[in-house]
Amino acid sequence: MWQLETERGLWAVKTAFGVPEELDGEDAELQSAAHAAGVPVPAVARTRTGEVFAVIGGVHVRAYEWVAILPPDRTLDPAAVGRIVADMHRVEYTGRRPEDPWYTDPVGADAWDCLSAISLAPAHRSPATWRRCGTTSSSWRR
Repeated sequence: MWQLETERGLWAVKTAFGVPEELDGEDAELQSAAHAAGVPVPAVARTRTGEVFAVIGGVHVRAYEWVAILPPDRTLDPAAVGRIVADMHRVEYTGRRPEDPWYTDPVGADAWDCLSAISLAPAHRSPATWRRCGTTSSSWRR
């Protein structure tokens, strides 16, 4: 991801992994629906023809309104956080892709215990860590 500064403001520019699912624009549609519903998410930038992706130098890129990420803050109001999460879940959107089990399958107590015992530093967020806990990032079940 890169930060792009223009006369119209700051933008987050991201490259696509190139997998067909990512290039279908469904994630941007969901994000746009959430933004329109008042959920505090970055706005999706579109090309002049309304596309989510632009091809620059043979690479698919997309842009979003820039949002500065603040450090973790344990003083955030839990009720306010809960309202935002509830608002996200109330966004009316039906996707085209099948639902991935990663989002719906239970993790299981043993896997949670294992994962909570492992440092969640970025270096440990790997398939090897998931396997060590008897799970994968696409199916948390033990």
